[in-house]
Amino acid sequence: MSEFHLRIASAQDTDIVCAKIEALCAFHDDNAKLDPAVFENLLSDPKTQLRIILAEDRGKIIGLMAYYPTFRLHSATSGLHLRQFFIDEGYRGQGCARQFMGYLTNAAAECDASYITVSADLQNEPAQQVYLRMGFKRVAMGGAFFEYRPSQSG
Repeated sequence: MSEFHLRIASAQDTDIVCAKIEALCAFHDDNAKLDPAVFENLLSDPKTQLRIILAEDRGKIIGLMAYYPTFRLHSATSGLHLRQFFIDEGYRGQGCARQFMGYLTNAAAECDASYITVSADLQNEPAQQVYLRMGFKRVAMGGAFFEYRPSQSG
């Protein structure tokens, strides 16, 4: 397994963040409608709750993960939602997903989040299998939603 460098994206990463989102959209046959100025503002705003994490291999950005905090009113519990997750095809299966998950688990602990959620299109079985291998469990939420509880992993 390779060891990748993970870091928080900054405004200087706007172009690469947009490129990775476009690659993710292309992978799913979606059309990206991105405004780089929006991402530059978002990445430079210290108050933003969205976190975009980049994975690097020898200076090359090879993956992106975006997450944000959530809150369940019915149980008064906070969590994190993994919104986007993408690793360049040539780097899949080399441990980057596990590193992203470790980062996310640590982020959850830092903000006292008791759960991490992620969703996938019902027809995207490969993504669902990746999430299950990462420790997420299927939960009934009216779609293909998954939940990972850091304190119960291992």
